[in-house]
Amino acid sequence: MALPGGTTPPLAAWADWAATAQSASATSYERVLLADGVLALQAGARTVEGRHLRTWICKHDPTWLGQAAADAAVMRLSEVDPIHRASAVTPAALTLPLALAHGRHHGPVTGAALMHAILVGQELAIRLALALGGASQLMHGVWPSYVVAPLAAAATVGRLRGLTPQRMQHALALALASAARQPGRPLGHRTGRWMLFAQAIRAGAWCALAAEEGLEGDVTLLSEAWLRSMAPATPQAAWLSLGWDAPLEVTQTSIKPHCSAKQGLSAIHGLQQMLAQHDFSPQDVTQVEVGVPQAYAAMLDREPGWASRLASMVSAPWQLALTALAPADLDLVERDLSTPDAALKAWSARVTVYHDASLETYYPAQWPARLRVHAGGRVHEQLVLDSPGDPSFDWGEAQLLDKAARMLQHPPDRARVQQALRLPIDPQALSDFYTHQET
Repeated sequence: MALPGGTTPPLAAWADWAATAQSASATSYERVLLADGVLALQAGARTVEGRHLRTWICKHDPTWLGQAAADAAVMRLSEVDPIHRASAVTPAALTLPLALAHGRHHGPVTGAALMHAILVGQELAIRLALALGGASQLMHGVWPSYVVAPLAAAATVGRLRGLTPQRMQHALALALASAARQPGRPLGHRTGRWMLFAQAIRAGAWCALAAEEGLEGDVTLLSEAWLRSMAPATPQAAWLSLGWDAPLEVTQTSIKPHCSAKQGLSAIHGLQQMLAQHDFSPQDVTQVEVGVPQAYAAMLDREPGWASRLASMVSAPWQLALTALAPADLDLVERDLSTPDAALKAWSARVTVYHDASLETYYPAQWPARLRVHAGGRVHEQLVLDSPGDPSFDWGEAQLLDKAARMLQHPPDRARVQQALRLPIDPQALSDFYTHQET
C-alpha cells in the first residue's frame, strides 16, 4: 500500500524491518544488555512484591502469555533493568521476558533468532517513544515504556513466530491501537503500576498472535495525526521516516549500577566521587543541593524515601543518604522500610533538589545533576553528565558480574546471569538455560 504521491506508509517500513532485519553476531555489549535483563528479572523475582505479583498474574492467566507478562512486570519493578535515556524507555523489560517465555513454551530458537526478536522489539519501542516526544513525556505524567509496550511486545513475538512483513504490519497496527495514554501515578506499598505494565505487554503479544491468525488492523495508524492524538508532549514525527540504515538507538541504552531511578544516578555518582576525592566525611556534610533539569526535579523529591519501596529508589535525598551512610544498601532490590533508620532520615533532610536551568541543554540525551556539598566550612561543586553504565563508560562483562555479585544473594541467580552472557553465541548455554528455567 502506498500513500498519495507513491510514498510508503511508515508502518509498512517498520514492519518490513521488524520481520526481515538481520545482523552480524551479537556484540559484546548486546550480550551484556541481555544478561543485565536476566539479572533484573532474578532480582525482582526475589522481592516480596515480585513474588506476590507473579503469583497473582499467573493465577488469573496460567498460559505462557501470563508468565511473560508477570516476568516483564517483575523485571521492571526491580528498578535495576536497562534504560534508554533520550526516550525514557526500559527496553529489556518490554522484550526479553516474552522471548524467554515463548522459548519455554514453544521450544528455544537459535541464539541469533533470539537476539533479532529482542532487538527489533526494542528498537521499534525506542523510536516510537522518541516520535511521541521522548523523555519529555515524563513531565506530562506519561510513562513512555507503558505507552510503547504493546508495540515492542508485538514486534518481538511476531519475529519469533516468523510473521511475514504483511502480517507483521497488522500485528504492529493492532498493537498501536492497544497503546494506553497515561497510567496516572498509582503509588503506595501496593501500587497497581506493575499490573498495568504486565497488561500492556500481554496485549501486544496477543496482537501478534491475532495477526498470525489473519486479524487485521489499521495500517495507516502510525502517522503525525496519530502522534498528536497520543502525545501531550511535542511529537517528533521525523522519527517515523528515519531510515533503517541509521545507527540503532538501542545501542545507546544505559545499564544501572545501583537500584535507583535513572534520574538519580548522576547525583549518586557525583557524591560517590566527592567522598572519594575530597577531605571530608559524611558526618561533615551540613547541606547538599542537587540541581537537575526541570523534567525530573519534582519527581526526585516528591515523597520521602521511606514512604514505599518505589519511593526509596526515586527520592534523591534518601538515595544520597544511603550513598553517604549505607552505600551497600544502594544495591538492595528488596527494601524493608517498616522502621526507617533515624540517621538516614536526618541526613536526607540536609538534601534539597532544585531546577537548574543551565542543565536543560544536556537533557534528554544525558540526565545530569549538579551537586553542591557544604562540608567543613567549604562548598564543593561537581557537574555530572553521565554515570557508570552509560554508553560513555567502559561497562562490560566484569562490571556486570560485579553488579550481580552485589545484588543477587543466591548463587544460582548469579550463575544464571553468567549463563545469559552466552545465550546468543553458545547453543549449549541456550539449551541449558531453558532446562533450568525457574528463577
